[in-house]
Amino acid sequence: AVVSTQSTGVVSQQDNNYNVEYFVMTKGAPEVIKTMLAKVPESYDETHKQYTLQGGRVIALAKRALGKDVTVRDLQREDAERDLEFCGFVVFSTPLKKESKAAVTMLRDSSHYIVMITGDSPLTACYVANQLRISKKNLILIQKDDGVWVWQTPDESEEYPIDSPAKGFSLCLTGPA
Repeated sequence: AVVSTQSTGVVSQQDNNYNVEYFVMTKGAPEVIKTMLAKVPESYDETHKQYTLQGGRVIALAKRALGKDVTVRDLQREDAERDLEFCGFVVFSTPLKKESKAAVTMLRDSSHYIVMITGDSPLTACYVANQLRISKKNLILIQKDDGVWVWQTPDESEEYPIDSPAKGFSLCLTGPA
């Protein structure tokens, strides 16, 4: 079975004049790293969503000092990657290839039904779909909001109950949905 953690951590040591101290540094999807933080910054969600809605690939960074008396080989990942300190976001810009828009237009004009399958975050996928004009309709996601599944526009400006079909939208379906 394949397990997707959406994060990667590393334990490193810093040696200052024979005084060894261990640290854990973790990177990953902002929504995953958020669950590992001791304190979540006030604008955490708004900031990473803003960059993602603009097409950025966003990775969160966090760290924690483990101290001197650590047996790294006995350390469990869950114990190391808890109560982390948020260090910041890294935002990657990966512009679309010039040929992509023309290729999608050509496929649509030849009566092909176009579907995009990607490992990107839902908001990044929606951004790319809009840039490539994969759909002529506005996009809507199935999202969990306060534990309840709803239809929601990528910018969260509109929301509809899940049992009420959202008409006039193209569906963007992702992982947990």
